[in-house]
Amino acid sequence: MKITKQEKQTLTIIIASRITLITISILATLFPTRTPYLGETLWTTDAPIAGLFARWDTGWYLYIAEHGYDKKLLYAFRPIYPTILHITHRILPGNPLTTMTTTGFIWNALMLLLATITLHRLTNHLYDQETAKKTITLLAIYPSTIFLTAQYPEATYLLLTTTTLYMLEKQQYTYATLTAVTAGLTRPEALLLATPFLLRYIYIDQNPKLLTGTATTLATAPAFMLFTHLNGDNPLYLITSQEEWNNIRILNILTTHPTDQTPFLIIGALTMITAITAILIQTKQNFNLKETKTHYQLWAVMLLTVFTLVGDLKSWTRYTLTIIPVYWSLATETRNKDWLQTIIILAYTSIMTYATIAYVNWYHFL
Repeated sequence: MKITKQEKQTLTIIIASRITLITISILATLFPTRTPYLGETLWTTDAPIAGLFARWDTGWYLYIAEHGYDKKLLYAFRPIYPTILHITHRILPGNPLTTMTTTGFIWNALMLLLATITLHRLTNHLYDQETAKKTITLLAIYPSTIFLTAQYPEATYLLLTTTTLYMLEKQQYTYATLTAVTAGLTRPEALLLATPFLLRYIYIDQNPKLLTGTATTLATAPAFMLFTHLNGDNPLYLITSQEEWNNIRILNILTTHPTDQTPFLIIGALTMITAITAILIQTKQNFNLKETKTHYQLWAVMLLTVFTLVGDLKSWTRYTLTIIPVYWSLATETRNKDWLQTIIILAYTSIMTYATIAYVNWYHFL
């Protein structure tokens, strides 16, 4: 893979952001501000550096990697990322938890670098070099960007979704289908990746491979339900397993959320509102179903709608992290608006710093 000068620049931005995250995380541990709630256990690993990013759902991914799906609530997590962790701890010596924590950290670093290059090429293809650089910059400082480094599947999912869209643009429909299906086994919302396939078939190219891509991407959900059934459990746990988590949704925010979560809920709401506003403005201004940019915007609208209606408000900032058109919309909206660009950069950098400190210190955030 030949890397251009512009792509090297964006890689430098991402690498600098990771060094910054690690530095913030190390400093955050010097002044711990979090103690477990009554009855709550905070597990940890002894992996140097990588252990700082092993918090919250990381434990479940590591648990699945080591023990499989032996608890009903684990069906909220898709198998690709824990499978990768499982392979590493089978191959490499040492304590499984430490080994998987370290290899997961390294894996995510590699996935993020590849995703950066692919996203730059995709954005440059659809827009221009300026938008591509702004997109990577926004990704590097996004409030929840820590999850591209933490032992979560977000970096892998970002690479898969970006590659899917890039393969669609290059009319490599078979490869696009493979990455979309893999994405569907990485994160549940990848089901909606079927949207760009279908819209492209209807309005641009009546290639039957696009219908195959649509169908197989949609099939990832029932495929995982079948796995659940074969594992001896109710296939509907695919949906109901998330009900066992202490989620705060928009319909019950006034009655259920603890007061100590208010700052985090406000941050999530501001992030989501910014994303929705940018997406809707760009979709309205450039609506053309004969262009794939509109298809990707509509895909983003669907994702934001689902997350807003049924998602955990504490996780809104993380949900929007891998919605690529959000970055395109923000980059486009700030063109020739230096004041707006400055506000967004300052706000995102500040929240990113706060979010990283909160995450490392085990706050119920993101």
